[in-house]
Amino acid sequence: MISRQQLIAFGLFVDAIRHRLESGRLHRYHRTAAQQTRALERDQAQYAADLTPLRFSHAQIAYGRAYVKSALSRARRRIERERGGVS
Repeated sequence: MISRQQLIAFGLFVDAIRHRLESGRLHRYHRTAAQQTRALERDQAQYAADLTPLRFSHAQIAYGRAYVKSALSRARRRIERERGGVS
């Protein structure tokens, strides 16, 4: 794992870091235990509310629309199956 400051020290510009994050070549991790806890609590609350969280990166939405559409269709079919065909 490497910090943003270390990437800048190695010569990457902020725009280059942003591009790599959006294209999926760099992955952002929660920096603190509190951020990790909030993310887990959000996921747990959505699950408890019978919601199915799906997360897509900006790059997936911008450049991989066919994949996003397919993933959403698969998730919808699974949910409908689990609920006995009721939308």
